[in-house]
Amino acid sequence: MPNNERPSLEAFVHRALRELPAERAPADLEARVFAALQARRQLPWWQADWREWPVVPRVAVFAVAAVVAAGVAWLFLAGTRAVDSFDLSAWIELHAPGLVVVRSVVATVVEALALFVRTFQPWLLGLAVLVAGSYAALIALGSGLYRRLVNHR
Repeated sequence: MPNNERPSLEAFVHRALRELPAERAPADLEARVFAALQARRQLPWWQADWREWPVVPRVAVFAVAAVVAAGVAWLFLAGTRAVDSFDLSAWIELHAPGLVVVRSVVATVVEALALFVRTFQPWLLGLAVLVAGSYAALIALGSGLYRRLVNHR
C-alpha cells in the first residue's frame, strides 16, 4: 500500500476497538461498590477523610501542630545559641585526639586541591567546555542518526 493510502494509526486503533466484543461487568459489582461506600460512611470520624472531621478536632490538631512547630523553632534557636558557646575544637582535642590528625590531613588535602584549581583554572575551564561540547555533539549525532535511520523504515 503506498504511503498516501495507508490508514492512520488512529483509524486502525479505532476500528480494532470497535470490533472487540462488549465486556459485561460482574453481576455483583454494583452491590460490592455500594457496600464499600456504605462501609466508608460508617467509619469513625478520626478514620475518615480530614475534610469530614468535625471542626473542633481539626482546630485542636492545628493548634497542637502550631505549638509543636513553635517548640521546634525555639529549640533550634536555643540550640544555635548553645552551639555558639560550645568550643568544638577543644572538645575534639580532649575526647578524640585522633580526629585532630584527620582534620589536619583533610585541611592539607583541601588546600592542595584549592592550589591545583587556582593554578590550572584555565585548563580546567577548557576541559569542561570540551567535555560539554563533546557531549552535546554526541547527542546531536545520535538524534540525527535516529531520525535518519528509524523514521525512514
